[in-house]
Amino acid sequence: FLAPSLSPDGNRIVFLSNGNQKRAELFIDLWLADAHTGKRIKRLVESTTNPNFEELRLLYSQSSFSNNGRMLAFTAQREGKDVMYLMDVASASVKRRVDLPGVDAIWSPVWSPDDRQVAFSGTHGGITDLYIVDADGKNLRQLTNDVYGDMQPAWSPDGKRIAFATDR
Repeated sequence: FLAPSLSPDGNRIVFLSNGNQKRAELFIDLWLADAHTGKRIKRLVESTTNPNFEELRLLYSQSSFSNNGRMLAFTAQREGKDVMYLMDVASASVKRRVDLPGVDAIWSPVWSPDDRQVAFSGTHGGITDLYIVDADGKNLRQLTNDVYGDMQPAWSPDGKRIAFATDR
């Protein structure tokens, strides 16, 4: 069980895990579970059978519920490139694939308080900086531009600032 993310109401949790080994479900998939009991509700992404999800980012990234709990932002590799997906949690359907030209790797997406934007850590040319993109996939903007690794963005409650960890 890797990269857990709790829903805003505290009732659901998403995480990366393999399935039932007796059914040969050995690959890492994205799951939704009841946060109180731990019982799995459903598999949101099956990475082994869908070419859109060649690899889920399991070591350095976790998914993020929107503040209303309806959408989930997560990253995966598609055709050898990192992309961000915005998924409707109830139907487990991808509503938007966000291709981010010029960004080589994408980690730790996090929704703005009004659910209109997503901030994330992105790597270009071996340097990790913070970026922001509108929830419709438009208006990609680079927020930091330095030689330090800028990671794990978190929005202020008013949505005016973003805090982050750095290796400075």
